[in-house]
Amino acid sequence: MNDNNHEWHAIIGEQVGAGILVDRQHILTCAHVVTRLLDSEDEADLLGTPIQVRLKGGEDEPGATVLFVGSWREGEDDSRGDVAVIRLGRPTSRRPARFAPLSWPTIEPTARYVAFGYPPYADSGVPAELTLSPAPRANGVQLLSSREAELVHLESGFSGAGVYDVRTAQVIGMVTQAMPLGNGALGRMLPTEVLMSDWAPLGHRLRLGQYDATAYAELRGLLLRATRVRGGNLVPWLKSRVHGLPELSDPRMLDQPMEVVEWLATQPLGDPEKINLYMSTLLRHIGDQENDLRPDLDGWIERHARATPAAVPVAPAYEEPAESERAWIVVRSKPVSGPDATSTERWNRVTVWVETDRTEEGHPVVFDEDVRVADLRETVQQQLDVAIDSYLPDAGGAVTVEFVLPPDDLADPVETWGVANPFGEGEAELGVVSAVVVRGLARFERGGSPQPEWDDEDQQVIRTAPRPREEVLAVLEWLLCPAEPRTHKEHVGWLASKRRVARGLGLSGPAAAREPVADAVSAGVPVILWRRESCPRCISGNECLGARLRDRLGEEMAASPYLPEALRELRAAAAQDPDMAFAAGVSLLWEERTAERFRWSLPRRGTGHGR
Repeated sequence: MNDNNHEWHAIIGEQVGAGILVDRQHILTCAHVVTRLLDSEDEADLLGTPIQVRLKGGEDEPGATVLFVGSWREGEDDSRGDVAVIRLGRPTSRRPARFAPLSWPTIEPTARYVAFGYPPYADSGVPAELTLSPAPRANGVQLLSSREAELVHLESGFSGAGVYDVRTAQVIGMVTQAMPLGNGALGRMLPTEVLMSDWAPLGHRLRLGQYDATAYAELRGLLLRATRVRGGNLVPWLKSRVHGLPELSDPRMLDQPMEVVEWLATQPLGDPEKINLYMSTLLRHIGDQENDLRPDLDGWIERHARATPAAVPVAPAYEEPAESERAWIVVRSKPVSGPDATSTERWNRVTVWVETDRTEEGHPVVFDEDVRVADLRETVQQQLDVAIDSYLPDAGGAVTVEFVLPPDDLADPVETWGVANPFGEGEAELGVVSAVVVRGLARFERGGSPQPEWDDEDQQVIRTAPRPREEVLAVLEWLLCPAEPRTHKEHVGWLASKRRVARGLGLSGPAAAREPVADAVSAGVPVILWRRESCPRCISGNECLGARLRDRLGEEMAASPYLPEALRELRAAAAQDPDMAFAAGVSLLWEERTAERFRWSLPRRGTGHGR
């Protein structure tokens, strides 16, 4: 039997157990596998302890350590809490496992399920075909049984193995116990939902068809509050109003609204808009019966499932991306004293976390450790890959990377740092594949800059539809190369006196050096745009690289009013076209943090209003 050669299979110890690669740097396995391998149940002893692990067909992973151990203890006749997580010393290039929707065992109870284990006699591992019990036990543990006709049954070496649907290759849970029984074997599986209750970050890896992890989690939270509507009535109702849905042998088996939603989201209709339309129809029907949920369900539809029926003409106007379509990886670097007080080495506390909505709490922290400044770039590059693969696997170019840096590091060319190339092999420059924003550490920790005040003249400027160059000039005060040089004292005085710089500065030439930029940051200018690379003295104003950048940026923002993305497009063009070299090395410092997070207040050309 072919196990599809999945790259996410892991072996713990010398075939003590199996594991599931859930992202590029974390492996899920059983707590009892870890405790027996390391001969300890003391959590304090286990956490951070090196452990032997390798991915299928590979060598031992260097630097692997125990990150998490559940509440399971030897001798307990239960599998709850039998969960452990191993952190690899470096991100792997292997493709992580994909997880099925939580209700998949109910939606597809008779699917062909397989677990791939490593019993003592099989160095390369063997697959065992499994049958699910009709229903999980009261504590959420699912019973498994090996199919009697199969030669391989659950046994020692299968603990920690992912149970997956062969057709979809998606994981539904993890084997925790195998018990020989006659011609077969009986086992236990912790379904994904139970695994999430032990290790919450697993929830950030779960998608629902075309909907991302944030949308999926929001919808689960909403439908858990549904008390009136029954799932068994929803499928016949939906099929009476839409076409093309497959038949269910018994619609009543989907008893909960969320089960019906998960079934609908995973149907192979081949058209995302059709799924959106059907999902909107279903959720509005649920909202009609659950009055308290209707506003929240309408909000979910607006953010995640806005469908446009083909018969309705749509004006070609710019639409702000839905909130869930953007995500931020924040990298904060803060100077700290190193472990050796006598050393001259600089150390920073590096914290990396992910934001996917406008709340300021509950965001997953990917990394939080003291790092030598000499190793900072390499560390951050690794953690950016981990953050994207672990929490934002399908966000792609919708990710904005936000660096929060101390004054001495503002000149670091973070846009040129390498990350895994989402469009091919090897690495690509961060600033080419993602929007990049820099923020000053001091102002960030004080809560950011206040919203600039706009007078009547300003309002009139941004509510018109000017030419592209004027769009940018309306919001950035540009200091170009030919401008008369100022002393440091004169520059600081100019910053203090210019009301317009409350909105932003575009800098080039001498004005883009480290000290003038740091002065502008200290003055509280919320938006600063400058070339990190040296700018040669221009022959004339028309040939000034800063002026060319200003004009081309205006053209770019006519198509992409989101400033960080417009700059990403320019950097990408500079990487391929020598005539666009003036856009290479361009950086953006953005201090504003308002309710409209990272929205650039420029008019969309032709709309006649600000966005």
